[in-house]
Amino acid sequence: MRQLTIPHFDKTLLQPIRLATVAHLVRCGGEASLAEIRAAVGGPSHSLLWAHNQVLENAGFVETQKNIFGHQVQTSLVLTDLGRRAFASHQAALDLRQ
Repeated sequence: MRQLTIPHFDKTLLQPIRLATVAHLVRCGGEASLAEIRAAVGGPSHSLLWAHNQVLENAGFVETQKNIFGHQVQTSLVLTDLGRRAFASHQAALDLRQ
């Protein structure tokens, strides 16, 4: 027997900055620098964006990656499979509401 999966809102993604962050990662192939994400979600302060990214990381939706270019460190977020599935379910739940 096939199990029915009902789309649901994910409480982690109910906050607009976190939802916009994950949506941006989905749009750009699953990885983006913090600078790109900050610009895409409306330019919140670094500390506010970092706090929301920590929530996403603690939920298992993203992983933080640090790359070194010369003498600069670039921090990026990488969307996990769990994060991709949570976003898809959240988006499907939004679609059902219309």
